[in-house]
Amino acid sequence: MRKIVQRSAAVSVVATLAVLVVGCAAESPLESRLEFPVVYSPANSNEMRDFASSNLSLRQDGTAELNDFPVGEPRPGTSPSCMEVGGRSYSGEGEWKLLSEAKLELQTPDGVALLYASNGKFGSVDWLDVSLYRCDGVELTFGLSSQLKMPES
Repeated sequence: MRKIVQRSAAVSVVATLAVLVVGCAAESPLESRLEFPVVYSPANSNEMRDFASSNLSLRQDGTAELNDFPVGEPRPGTSPSCMEVGGRSYSGEGEWKLLSEAKLELQTPDGVALLYASNGKFGSVDWLDVSLYRCDGVELTFGLSSQLKMPES
């Protein structure tokens, strides 16, 4: 009798964990807060002179539309990963994927862009602003131009 109770308790714990994992995996950090398409445009004007007309639109299917967006090659061994951009920009279609809770990769025929979410309150991740770190020390920041998901009442 005691083994049956222990087994059913273990099965309940495993089932609860499975539900939590599946429920958490259903939406990415982006999807949980933002409405698609997610659109970003330049946020810090002084550093953005070369990319003042840039914008980025992320679609839910993993595709992206970029307009005059900085791309390049990531420099290995840097943290956060900095980009060798050199004034390069790309306009056209691309693909995006989350590499971690706070890091997004854009792939284009002309190069890559690694974007990092800003830090939210209490150590959380905030996708309202994203930054691309150039290897010359300049941080290019893009602010959200699309809608947030509003909490259901």
